Amino acid sequence: QGDFEKSLNAVIEAFKKIKPSDTMSDQDKIDYGKAADYASEAKFIQVEKKLPEFEKYKLNVDASAEKLSAVLTKDLPGMRSDLETQYAEVLGFASPEWIVAAQFRIGYLWEIHSKILLNAPIPKAIAKLPADIRADAEQQYMDKINSLVFPIEDGAKAQYAKALELSKGAGVMNTWTEQTLERLNAYDPDNYPLYKKGKGGTRELQHSLPGLDMLRVPCRTPLTDLRASASRLTSSAFPLAAMISRQLW
Repeated sequence: QGDFEKSLNAVIEAFKKIKPSDTMSDQDKIDYGKAADYASEAKFIQVEKKLPEFEKYKLNVDASAEKLSAVLTKDLPGMRSDLETQYAEVLGFASPEWIVAAQFRIGYLWEIHSKILLNAPIPKAIAKLPADIRADAEQQYMDKINSLVFPIEDGAKAQYAKALELSKGAGVMNTWTEQTLERLNAYDPDNYPLYKKGKGGTRELQHSLPGLDMLRVPCRTPLTDLRASASRLTSSAFPLAAMISRQLW
């Protein structure tokens, strides 16, 4: 492990040692919230490093039927589930900003899963069929793919909707909320419009949304932000929070 990875682990482990209680002073509660932010972002960064492998996954449709079935029913769902579990750890730290980010990513995992299937090529065995039967074979193949994709897309929508609910519940409106709204609009524009009817029938922006690159949604520059925030913690106010601060340097 490099120094940066060790620092991330140290931030997470230090936070796990903090035991919140009802007897905390107001300042301790504030510092505990900051520590939760640091640990959440540290864990989020760690999981983000593993995301590209799933994003770049290519389905080998020309593998044997047995192997392809294993990929579709076990390997792909397993990869998604493993990353979901790791993002869920961020949810457990209960940082208002980062629970929205982590839940957005869980929805994104489901969406990527569906796109892996949709972007798979037509199997060579079908492409080589005589023209008079190839079209029917291709349609049957696409019908089968769509039957697999539809419930996964429903899952993506449900996970994005949960991210929006978490955002509302936490009183957070950040870039992750905006990106959640954009993806919900893509799935269900009637219930999640980006525009509303303004005066005189004009269209007004319902939400200010940034563009979304589905291959990489950037997060904050991590170490710089963490260091800047950590410098505000003092050992006299909250010793373990200060310990987290020192791990960042």
